[in-house]
Amino acid sequence: MIFKSGPIRILLGVGLLLFASCGSNAPDEMPANEAGNGKYGGIFRMNFGDGYKSLYPLGATELGSMQILWNVMEGLVAFRGGSPVPEPCLAESWDVLDEATRYVFHIRRGVHFQDDACFPDGKGREVVAQDVAYCLRRLCEADKYNESFWLVDGLIKGAREYHQSTEAADGKVADVEGIKVIDDYTLEIDLTKPFSGLPYLLTSQYTLIYPREAVEKYGIAHLDQKAVGTGPFRVKDVKPGMYVALARNEHYWRKDAEGNALPYLDGIMIGLDKQLNEAAAIRNGKLDLGRNMNMEMAEQFHSHETNGRFRLFQVSTLSSTYLTFLHSYKPFQDERVRKAIALAIDKERIAKHLTNGQQPAKHGVVPPYFEAYETKYVDGIGYDPDEAKRLLAEAGYPGGKGFPEFEFICSERHKAFGLAIQEMLAENLNVSVNVTLLSFQDLVKRAFSGTAPMSRASWIADYPDPRTFLSVFYSTNIEDMSSATASANISRYINPAFDKLMDEADKMLDLKKRMELFQRADEMLMRDAAVVPIAYGSKFGVLNNQVRNFEENRLQVFYFGEVYFGPEDE
Repeated sequence: MIFKSGPIRILLGVGLLLFASCGSNAPDEMPANEAGNGKYGGIFRMNFGDGYKSLYPLGATELGSMQILWNVMEGLVAFRGGSPVPEPCLAESWDVLDEATRYVFHIRRGVHFQDDACFPDGKGREVVAQDVAYCLRRLCEADKYNESFWLVDGLIKGAREYHQSTEAADGKVADVEGIKVIDDYTLEIDLTKPFSGLPYLLTSQYTLIYPREAVEKYGIAHLDQKAVGTGPFRVKDVKPGMYVALARNEHYWRKDAEGNALPYLDGIMIGLDKQLNEAAAIRNGKLDLGRNMNMEMAEQFHSHETNGRFRLFQVSTLSSTYLTFLHSYKPFQDERVRKAIALAIDKERIAKHLTNGQQPAKHGVVPPYFEAYETKYVDGIGYDPDEAKRLLAEAGYPGGKGFPEFEFICSERHKAFGLAIQEMLAENLNVSVNVTLLSFQDLVKRAFSGTAPMSRASWIADYPDPRTFLSVFYSTNIEDMSSATASANISRYINPAFDKLMDEADKMLDLKKRMELFQRADEMLMRDAAVVPIAYGSKFGVLNNQVRNFEENRLQVFYFGEVYFGPEDE
């Protein structure tokens, strides 16, 4: 499960499962894959046992929804082909003006929405700047279906005022001041402060573009079966609890390097079978991707499947797991105490045995998977029980004497993790820890309330940018507890020097220098022992060996615009 607060997706003591294929629930008109002529043809099959929440972008807060939407809709910009920076999509270019407080986007001409009954004669019309403004305005509205306002709250000029006015239904604010349509192919976004990361933010699923006509014809509640966008695939058929069938968008605007029309696939079949035995379905040829696997399952599968039909893969994901200290808790106000506890925990042992094959954290809170981010310059907190004892004694607790027993909260499913922390601190520091196991909902409440001295937290990026991991530690997230992001800083970490580095990074347009500022901020967190990084995300999967151009996405969602089936010896 995922809890949203502030500029980050917060997962406290909760694992994520991804996807894989259909089975007997598929409709007859979408058969098993056949390569067809050249690269064209075939149905890619996978399964989301957890289903999906919403195909309305502003309610798409989990991976199942993201996986569908990223192939049906598009935004102004996108990440493609492993590029470390956002690339043009519905915007063919953009200008950054006035020290990154004003952005002008130039809308790509000739891109049409998918054909749908919401349009006259069922023919999709051209996308214009008014469509982008409409979707961004809805992102700022107070609406029960909008769970994503936090993304732009306090960022786009006038967003908060418009949100408050629509919430009060007082009509005092008619529009968002910072969203301006210049003409059909030009859109301006004005910000309240310099922010060089806006293009990164605009790769989020919350800023995907959809037509007003679909909302007006079907209503938001029905977009789950009638989602319309500009992506390579359109929603063909939906059977709730059974499957989602996506078909090739015959009028898709993108071409491959040779000028051939994309996509290559005829469609994607996404099963929603909670009871599906994924390994058996793969072996029986009923799906092309097995993603819902732990390390042991994947290795066992690979050891039995050596005939070339499949390949095992591991993808490092943009997520990290760490322990948080409550800095307002008196013993943890001493940096030496925090460092002592951090040094007394064997991260490699925990990562190896208790995190389903994740990589032990050897750097900071930012996982080492950003191409332009040099994590090698960020020293993590190692394992050194002797130094831990020395620091604790220096802080006034020799041999753990006089150190108060404190509470460590984690989810019920991470009991073994909690007990391992308890054991290590008792053995290495003679410090007593009371492990409290909570449901996810109660865990979130306790962590955000600032009453738990220590907790287990996991974080996954909303968009591919180190900022999503670091911004949670802004002091402003706790100075104004009435703000939408107030509870995000669950450590109650306050450091003006850290805030200054983050502010400088937000203003910096040079990618290398921007990343260097983030690195320095991450280093500062480690020097302060603000938190204790434990592991970086990693997922395992099995793929049909005839699948080509498949990108193992670090956000755990896959784009199929250029995927095709080809011979095994290709």
